[in-house]
Amino acid sequence: INNFNEMNEVYRDFFSSDYPARLCVSGVDIYGGLAVEIDVIAAVE
Repeated sequence: INNFNEMNEVYRDFFSSDYPARLCVSGVDIYGGLAVEIDVIAAVE
């Protein structure tokens, strides 16, 4: 959460338009020192 603005910059640089869905949660208290947590949102066609 403390690096949300920096993460937004990387997100905009890495992806073009039509950004994929994403989730922002604070996991530090749960995982002790965690910097990044990745969740997957998928659709089956």
